Amino acid sequence: MKSVTFSCVATYKPEGSNKPLIYTTGSDKTIRELCEGAPGQGKETLRYEQSVVLSQIAVMHNRKAFFCGLSEQNKPGAIQVLKYPYEKTHEIQVHALPVKRLRVSYDNQSLFSCSNDGTFAVFSV
Repeated sequence: MKSVTFSCVATYKPEGSNKPLIYTTGSDKTIRELCEGAPGQGKETLRYEQSVVLSQIAVMHNRKAFFCGLSEQNKPGAIQVLKYPYEKTHEIQVHALPVKRLRVSYDNQSLFSCSNDGTFAVFSV
């Protein structure tokens, strides 16, 4: 993984577990699910290969869906919705430039997105 430039990390803590799952996106067009281990010893448990570069990832607090911000030249501000385990259900062009941040509200009702173009968007989930 040393040749990958990572752009975002998100976590999800399964109920009854004391160790969170870690999700990363980066320049290799992949979402990785890592199980926390000893420092520097995270174990990859699942990998989803995309055909586009993702700049951001946000996970619903119940892990039913993932939201991914795209960083592709032909659709730089699009957001993809993935149903776990990584089935693409929707894609919407939101911003003119790459997505800078994505966050899901604590109640899983809203998605917040901001972009390098200076815009901010709120969606009902």
